[in-house]
Amino acid sequence: METPIGPIKILSMDGGNGMNTADLLQRIETANPKKNFLDQAQIFVGTSAGGINSLFLADFEKPTDALNIIQKFWQDVNESILGGLKANEVARKALEGMQNKPLAPFQSDQWQELAGIIFRTALGLGQAAAGCRSLFLNDVLKQFLIQHFGEKTLGELKQKVIICSYQLDNGQYGIDRSWISKLYTNIPYHHRPTGRHYAIKLEPDSDLTEKVVDVAMRTSAAPLELPIYQALNGVGPGYVDGGLVANNPAMIALSAIVGSLHGGIPAHPTPILPTESLDLIHLLSVGTGRNLVGTAQFLAPEFVNGSATWGYRQWLLDPLNPLVLIDAFLQGGNETVAWECGKLLGEKNFYRLNVPLEHMLVPSDTYTNERVAEAVAWLDTNGWLVQGLEAY
Repeated sequence: METPIGPIKILSMDGGNGMNTADLLQRIETANPKKNFLDQAQIFVGTSAGGINSLFLADFEKPTDALNIIQKFWQDVNESILGGLKANEVARKALEGMQNKPLAPFQSDQWQELAGIIFRTALGLGQAAAGCRSLFLNDVLKQFLIQHFGEKTLGELKQKVIICSYQLDNGQYGIDRSWISKLYTNIPYHHRPTGRHYAIKLEPDSDLTEKVVDVAMRTSAAPLELPIYQALNGVGPGYVDGGLVANNPAMIALSAIVGSLHGGIPAHPTPILPTESLDLIHLLSVGTGRNLVGTAQFLAPEFVNGSATWGYRQWLLDPLNPLVLIDAFLQGGNETVAWECGKLLGEKNFYRLNVPLEHMLVPSDTYTNERVAEAVAWLDTNGWLVQGLEAY
């Protein structure tokens, strides 16, 4: 007997600063605490930091319980990677030991550790500045993920996910060898695209044994920032950030679900036409804030006769607005995808929450508060809180 089709509720999260997304989700929950809208979501979709957030949310029977953990996770990771937390702690302990005391011998274990960290940090930054190494290493991120997920696989998650990554080599020699987008999911499916552009032929449920830590690392391996990632066991091809595929994965989520319904799913084997399934999907897309890399909201090049002859220095190496070209690519793609989803689903079935940042963080200003209130109203009126298709 087929399961009646109700609203299919999807939360899609962009790549960028995962703390900002968690902040926006927390504000929605706080504005409407009795609704627990995250607990009503059926599928969590994400790229990069959004992919990591999705995996955390999917690890709980009640995804709302994951919010505090996500916020603490990003706080710890950001402090450790960006702030050099370990070096700071060692230095602080060493200095505390020096207060009103003679200088401890350099040969002490504490000073050797501090010296080693300083040397490795300086060497690494020098290599990164020379373009010979990623800006950061991924050891800290991996260890934080292992602490939470351990050996857990996608098949052991309590909620459904779709996670974007980019595989650098599909391992197929000959004419079909190529780089390909890779979607990880624990959703039951019976079809996957095949052919020259999708040379890997996947069997149903082939992702269920993938380790959550590996998927999280693969979706967030941002080129320049973090190393290319393989796997915990050091086997297989390399992967980089899903932002190269779709930093805003909302359209991927929409296409995947529409395609699955058209092909038939265990709960509803009878195919549903795309024109009909669009009415069933409720999609909330949450960004990490505009201007993901730089801080300026507008570019002000110097025009001469109507043209500004920017080169790679202005586009990529401006210390006041670094990597602005990458920022432009990401933002352009993010908002284009949002426009496409809005046109296909309409205002009733789609809402995009993304706000300008202040000092790289989500501000508490009137504009942001109004957008959060709109999101709450959309959730209250569009059917998100109605019982959905539990057996998807």
